[in-house]
Amino acid sequence: MSLLSVWRAICPIQRHEVKKFLSLAVLMFSVVYNYSLLDGVRDTLIVTSMGAEALNVMDFYGVLPAVFILMLVYIKMTDYLKRQTIFYTFSLFFLGFYILFAFFLYPNQDRIHLDTAQVAHYVSLFPYFKWQLIALGKWSFTCFYIMTELWCAMMLNLLFWEFANHITHAKEALRYYPLLGFLSNWAVVLSGYTLSIISHTDTHKIDHNDHIMQTIILCVILACIAAMSTYAWIGRYILTDATLCAPKKETETHSTHQSLWQSIQMLITSKQLRWIAYLVFFYGIASSFVEAPWKAAIKEAYPTEIAYTQFVGAFLKWKGLTLMPVMLLGSVVIHRFGWFIGAMTTPAVILITGIIFYAFIILHPFVGGLVSLAVMVGSAQIILSKATKYSMFDATKEMLYIPLSQTLRTQGKSAIDMVGSRFSRSAGAFFQSAIFMCFPMLTYQDIIVYLAGIFLLIMIAWIATLGKIHREYTQDTSKCVVYSKADLAR
Repeated sequence: MSLLSVWRAICPIQRHEVKKFLSLAVLMFSVVYNYSLLDGVRDTLIVTSMGAEALNVMDFYGVLPAVFILMLVYIKMTDYLKRQTIFYTFSLFFLGFYILFAFFLYPNQDRIHLDTAQVAHYVSLFPYFKWQLIALGKWSFTCFYIMTELWCAMMLNLLFWEFANHITHAKEALRYYPLLGFLSNWAVVLSGYTLSIISHTDTHKIDHNDHIMQTIILCVILACIAAMSTYAWIGRYILTDATLCAPKKETETHSTHQSLWQSIQMLITSKQLRWIAYLVFFYGIASSFVEAPWKAAIKEAYPTEIAYTQFVGAFLKWKGLTLMPVMLLGSVVIHRFGWFIGAMTTPAVILITGIIFYAFIILHPFVGGLVSLAVMVGSAQIILSKATKYSMFDATKEMLYIPLSQTLRTQGKSAIDMVGSRFSRSAGAFFQSAIFMCFPMLTYQDIIVYLAGIFLLIMIAWIATLGKIHREYTQDTSKCVVYSKADLAR
């Protein structure tokens, strides 16, 4: 095998497509880089100032309604504005908020937030709304958390991928998208290095935290400008080149929007879509039962904003570097061992690492020094669960769409992306926030045994569902989507 054939297998981009592919790669890199930076900052703000228990309140009462409101705004905008105008509008909307936060709200947080005594007074009056009141007391941090989730939902999951799907044909997507996902991990690595470098500089300054926040947001501004400039460059030099972008029918772009109720109806009436929705639900809720206790453990091990930020920077570097080889390994596992083994890998990894993590957290009060080990195991759990999700969970899930009709494949996928993914995270957030509402004086350490038991039940249900899906499709060979090793080798 020649070096040229190996290179073509790794990078199957034709010479005349390099301009188009690299422009999409730069656009995705900029959006992912911003999200990784902002994600690290928002966890630092919320967990160190309020506690990990407040995250569930923000997810359910803040992020969930905000996502649906912004989705309705987006659908309305598509009736009147061009795709390019919509992208610029949302980019400037987010950019304006982050500039306002870094240069006005954050430096003046002591003036605009309720002080600790006021919050404690309101909590004593309404103890069952403790975490909601704490979140409202630091309202600018709460807004930062919500806006960061909206950045991921709108700029990455919706606007970027909608634009990429618009200018990329099916055959190109098979070659472009895996490489885009691979290259985007370098954005995660770079964001980790960015946080680490910034958090280690000028530690002697009195306004060190303000300086860190403003420097990070300056990086966000530069990446956002790069994204908008690349978008404009694509519009001027790619979309006008008939050899790179053959025109598509306009009916494909705006006619597939569904209402929330139509999406729910489709999931209810189609058994095949319900199976896929179950898998998405189990992944989302299982992840939520590990992430929040893990972040609470990080706060215990790294209690200050600076220490927490430095840990997040190191975590992001390892996350990006680990994702890349595991993503390449995922295709080998599915090809060699078949659909069922590939689909079972993600829950198996989450179950094993989750049990070890919960064991360390449960034993932590009785055995000293386990909190650091719990943070390390939790970090490995998060990294490996993300890696197996991107490499095997998503691939095996997408294969379940193959035997469906064209309508179910297109509209059903959008229904699951719109309803199932967000609902799964919100369900986990609602359950945990409900516990803290009923027992407001408890912390994650107090309820960790019960969360571990529920986590095990979720994982058992997930694995049992995979077994049912495997039997369902393999019994009827005419619908066979659960490919065996022999099928994949053809």
